[in-house]
Amino acid sequence: MIKARYTLLNMKANKTEARLRALLEWMNKLVIDDINRRYTKAFDPTEVSFTFTREVMVNETDIDNNEKTEAETRKIILESILQVAPRLDDDNVLRLICEQFDLDWEDVKEALEEAEYTKGLSDNTDEEKRR
Repeated sequence: MIKARYTLLNMKANKTEARLRALLEWMNKLVIDDINRRYTKAFDPTEVSFTFTREVMVNETDIDNNEKTEAETRKIILESILQVAPRLDDDNVLRLICEQFDLDWEDVKEALEEAEYTKGLSDNTDEEKRR
């Protein structure tokens, strides 16, 4: 809501920024030309750049709601992947999950291959192996 109200102000800022940028480039050219003339240097005015960074007021509630919606969407997609997982091979399931979390599929696959599978073993099983 706040963002929509600042649209007109943002348009005015765009216009002012364009004018200010033109003024700064003109002043930069004058200063560089003066330095080159006084000290017999060969500086180029195009090597100087100006960067404007704007901060826009935003409603934190809107941001939180957007993040919540994205998280819920990702959760639904992940649940859907897990529901069809029995019908797909493990590589495809892993690939789909990695896409959802922006992970590199090959790195995850390598990590899974290197992991030791000790979860689910009971203590008695380990003792029987030792005997």
